[in-house]
Order: sequence, then structure tokens, then C-alpha cells
Amino acid sequence: MKFLKWGAIGLGAILVIALAVGFFLPAKVHVERSIVIARPQATVYTVVSDWRQFNEWSPWFELDPDAQFTYEGAPGEIGARMAWKGKGKAGAGSQEIIETEPFEKITSKLVFGEKAEDGEALSTMTVLEVDGGTEVVWSFDYEAGMWPWERYMALMMDGFVGGDYEKGLENLKAYVEKMPEADFANLDVEFMDVEPVPIAYMTVHTASDAEAIGTGYQKGYEAVWSFMKENSITSAGMPMGINISATEEETVFDAAMPIPANVEPPAEGLVKIGTTYGGKSLRVVHRGPYGTLDQTYEKIAAYMAAHRLEPNGRSWEHFVTDPGEVAEADLVTHVYMPVK
Repeated sequence: MKFLKWGAIGLGAILVIALAVGFFLPAKVHVERSIVIARPQATVYTVVSDWRQFNEWSPWFELDPDAQFTYEGAPGEIGARMAWKGKGKAGAGSQEIIETEPFEKITSKLVFGEKAEDGEALSTMTVLEVDGGTEVVWSFDYEAGMWPWERYMALMMDGFVGGDYEKGLENLKAYVEKMPEADFANLDVEFMDVEPVPIAYMTVHTASDAEAIGTGYQKGYEAVWSFMKENSITSAGMPMGINISATEEETVFDAAMPIPANVEPPAEGLVKIGTTYGGKSLRVVHRGPYGTLDQTYEKIAAYMAAHRLEPNGRSWEHFVTDPGEVAEADLVTHVYMPVK
């Protein structure tokens, strides 16, 4: 009996000491993991700031794939919110962007449950340019509270969360590295609804080198201008180039001029009358030589992949400045990409 008595006293002492120690344990929890992704900073930031792409790389989605997700706000903007409600391990909760540093950092508030009282934390994605691509640092910050058992739980948080963060970052790397490599950070892009425009055009087939394409445009425009002069048709805008197809061997496009409405189409000949695309589009401003347009198209492809945009027809160029009047470096071309 004496043994049991002293054992109980010892156990009680241990519990008292453990509780006392618990009060002095850190209340703040910080967990972080990092990875390097071989893609530009703009691409990585665009993906991690878009809740609609979160489940493409989330380490928790497979725990409850039937969970219901709702989204609010513009992707990447303060106030953008994702909420989920599941019947499995995912439970319920939400994540809302509360702070951004474009292309560098995004901070969101996590709520575990359906209301803030159920528990809150901060999740931060820091996106840094490094040799070999972009380093992503994913961190989790949590206030454990004043009670000792909460603080003991906090000591184990790295073990609870760290493995999931590592898996999520590996998923993110695999997902993003399937996207194009071009850096679109300095792309001058705008969403807009474009109106259809009547055009006179000639379809040109040419080799795919820059000199052959330039010669093809010249011949196409000469034919269109000749047709317009013969039929007393005035120009209604600057020249356009509407892309049809391109391979290493052959490039096909329409050399086009905007014209007034209701022009009677010709019965025969190489020049036709038509109408351009009308609807939702990206407009990108390209500055400089026409020979560098390919680089702009590569950036557009990377931008569309990171934003999960799908093309909705043929792209075209609107040649805003006249190469006979300005230096090649000062040429301005508007590139339009129809999107769904």
C-alpha cells in the first residue's frame, strides 16, 4: 500500500511539473518547408495564388475527393476565398487571402471549421527567384493559446503538418514544371471584349523564316491595297495579320485591312471580304521588331497556361505603327488572343 501511495504522489508530482512546464512552452508555432521549381517566379506565384488550382497540388485533396469547394473573389486578390466542406478527414474550413506582394508573397487566413472560433492560423507562400528557377517557402503560423496541453500539442505541430507540406510542394513542382518556361512577368496584357471588324484580306502561304514572312506580308498587302483602290474602298484602320497555322516549314496567315461595313465581296480573285473575331480576348502590347514577336507569343502561352485559359480561335496582330515612319525598336504591335 505504501508503494501505491508513493507512486500516486510521484505521478501527481510529475503531472504538476508537466503542467507548470507547459505554461512556459512557446505559444507560437511556426512550421515551414521549401522547394525549388524550375519555372519563373511569375508562373509559380500565379498558380499558388489561385485557389481554383489549389486541388491540383494539394496534399489533402485525396483525403476527401468528394468534399464540396466554393470560391469567392478574383484569383490572387485580397479577399479571394476558398471554403470546403467534406464528410471525410478534410472536415470543413476556409482559406482567405489577406495580404499580397505580387510575384513575391501571399498570406492567407486559415479557419479550421465553419467559424473563426473553431481555430485560426496563417499560411504564407513566399516565392523567391533563385538559381535554377523559383524557391517556394510554404509556412504555417499558429497561436497555441495559454493552456499547457495546447502548448504541448504545438510542440508536435511540425510532425503533424510538415510531412503534408513536403508532399504538397512536391506535387506543386510536378504540376508547374509541366507549364511553358517563358517568363511573362513583364507582359503588358489586358482582358477585353473586342468587336468584330469588317476586313479585306488575302491568305498567304510562305516559308517560316522571318524574311519569307516579311515578303509574304508585303505581297498580301499590295494585293489588298490594289483591290481597295480599284473598288474605291477606304481603309478603316491599321493593317492586321491573322494567324492560321505555323510549322517549321510553312506559315499561313491572312494579310488584312479593316474596311467600312457593307462592302460587296468580289466574285473572284485572291482578295476576300470577311469579319474578324468578336468576343473575349487578351490584348498584349508588343514593342520592338516584328522578328521578336515569337518571344511575345511564348510569353502569352506561358501566361495562359498559368492562368488556365484556353484559346478560342485564331490570334492576330494589329500593326499600330508604320515601319516606314518609326524606328524598328519603336514599333508597336497589339497581339490579340481569343480566349474562352
